[in-house]
Amino acid sequence: MTFIIDEKIFLQRIQDHMTRIVNASPEHVAFLENHLSNEITKTLSSMAAKKMGLTQVDNKVHSFAMTNESIGYCVYAIPVLLENGSQWFSDEYSGYLELLNRLPLHPAISAVNPNALVHFVFGLGSGSDDLWFNMSIVPIDSVVFSFQPILAIDLLSDAEKQRIGII
Repeated sequence: MTFIIDEKIFLQRIQDHMTRIVNASPEHVAFLENHLSNEITKTLSSMAAKKMGLTQVDNKVHSFAMTNESIGYCVYAIPVLLENGSQWFSDEYSGYLELLNRLPLHPAISAVNPNALVHFVFGLGSGSDDLWFNMSIVPIDSVVFSFQPILAIDLLSDAEKQRIGII
């Protein structure tokens, strides 16, 4: 059975996550205000809802990429619960960090030579109208953006966490 999740839930997940980032990391506030405006987040949440609808039907990943100014945005809808996300990225892309390294080369993003990458990941939750959300914000041009990256830690394997010094 397929369930369609209301687009407003996607937008709410994004806004809640952004609030947590603002509260935890003041250095990222300017980036969020300038590059994740209401207009951008509404566009991305609308596309996420469409992609998740496809994921619910065929149980496969569906994605969308776009740019705005010099920022690359990618939305992924994946067919797993959050606790399985790290393993899923390892199986599909040899790890979440490997995918993040590849995304700036995506044709829709590389055309603008992006200064930063924003990656939204939505996955299926345990209920019919439930989903989880995580995001990464990665500066590509350290002259333009010198902040530390925000990584979706839940999606990293233990080996990736060791590689970047988290464990």
